[in-house]
Amino acid sequence: RNALWDVLLLMREYGMDGLDLDWEPIAKADEPAFVKLVKAVRTALPTAIITVPVDWTSASPVFKEVAPYLDQINIMSYGMCGDSSWPGWTVHHSSALQGHTATSPSSIAKCVDAYLAAGVPAGKLGVGLGCYGTAFSGVTAPGQVMGTGRIVGNDGAYSYTTIAKTLHNATRYKYDVKCDAPYLTSATAMDARGATYITYEDA
Repeated sequence: RNALWDVLLLMREYGMDGLDLDWEPIAKADEPAFVKLVKAVRTALPTAIITVPVDWTSASPVFKEVAPYLDQINIMSYGMCGDSSWPGWTVHHSSALQGHTATSPSSIAKCVDAYLAAGVPAGKLGVGLGCYGTAFSGVTAPGQVMGTGRIVGNDGAYSYTTIAKTLHNATRYKYDVKCDAPYLTSATAMDARGATYITYEDA
């Protein structure tokens, strides 16, 4: 009896269709064990749905190796920006569809291209959608120098419902056509946390 056996028992008890193998981050040294796990799970569950979430920063060739054993490899393509703790970055979006630059080097298109280049079949790739916002103070728009800008909250405080019902209005809402991403902006604080820029996803 081992952990995989216990998981199989739980799946049978609750009538589950599959598993999500959320091993993150998958360090280089962990890759052999990760491959072994994926193959063991597929052997034990030949007809189950098996998925793996992967980091947007790391398109390792190991994912090509495990792709035949998985139904989907899902890129966690959100939270792809940071504050002054990310040296050299300008203000960016949490989940820009495109439009990455040298000083804001993340986008969903860039992530997908990297996994395709690593050998993962397109039909196995999924992209993530973060139904929350990341709020900053000290900055007001993408492309600005970060300076003293800092993150004042994210998914815990800025759910999509909170943004849509209490923070969104026509004067604050902007859409970055280059990046295909919405955001809220205000010269003054939008809430008690001091948010002046909120990057998030909408319809």
